[in-house]
Amino acid sequence: MPIPLTASLIVIQFNPVFQVPIELVGSHNFATWKVQISMLMHGDNLFGHLDGTSPAPSQTVTQDNQQIVNPEYNIWFRQDQLIQNAIMATIDLTIAPTLTAATTSKIAWDSLHTAYAK
Repeated sequence: MPIPLTASLIVIQFNPVFQVPIELVGSHNFATWKVQISMLMHGDNLFGHLDGTSPAPSQTVTQDNQQIVNPEYNIWFRQDQLIQNAIMATIDLTIAPTLTAATTSKIAWDSLHTAYAK
């Protein structure tokens, strides 16, 4: 079970060059690349961003009868953007267009599965 977002206010940054040395270049190495990314995300307790078990919190909350930006959403969004960046940094430039429409790391992950997991 993932740690509730409120329990973790730290945004984890990645160094994909060192943490994911094998770049995704297509179907023939997707399984190896996927294992690397999965281990990295599980190791940092962030795999829920990829499989959907850590969905985005509401973007706003009501406080004193006013809608304000939800601080939990900001943390979630920042982390998700860093995960997307790590994914983008570990794929071949010819694959990058597959992810241009992805607005979350889960969508990016699912797009790569659809395109390359056979």
